[in-house]
Amino acid sequence: GKWLNPKFAGTRIPTLRETLEFTKGKVGVNLDLKLTESQSYVIPDLVAIIDEFEMQYQVLLTSTCLTCLEMVKEINPNIQTGYITYRITPVLLANPSIDVISMKSSFVTQSIVSQVHGANKKILVWTVNSRSEIERMSRLGVNNIITDRPFYAKEVIFKLTADRFIVTLLKVILNS
Repeated sequence: GKWLNPKFAGTRIPTLRETLEFTKGKVGVNLDLKLTESQSYVIPDLVAIIDEFEMQYQVLLTSTCLTCLEMVKEINPNIQTGYITYRITPVLLANPSIDVISMKSSFVTQSIVSQVHGANKKILVWTVNSRSEIERMSRLGVNNIITDRPFYAKEVIFKLTADRFIVTLLKVILNS
């Protein structure tokens, strides 16, 4: 914590249990698993903790380790999994162990969003902080935006959605 501000010196990172206890029933939780295949032995314990808190429907586990995600689905198919990638392939989109594709926003195009949605999967993008990129991702129809500025992103998306609604309403009124 002291890298942010000296007053946070000594502040510790919460455990997974503490985090799940704090967030249960409040917000969705995206756990980015920084694991390699050789570290996948932790997956059963991780899934057990998620099950202990009954948060299978509130947690998304994302990773670049496909083996890890496949293990999660074998243990508990109700936990949402997301594969972090820079490109998509038909094999990836057909993999039943992947519910979500997670990509850096600069790689995402309308074609990618259409392919992901066509495979009945969701797409989340990161790290989207500028107004123009938030608007672009919203227009493309991504399912989730990861940002360092959540309140700002919500405001931008609300305005964009409200503007679209007004335009649609005017078209209906003027064409009647």
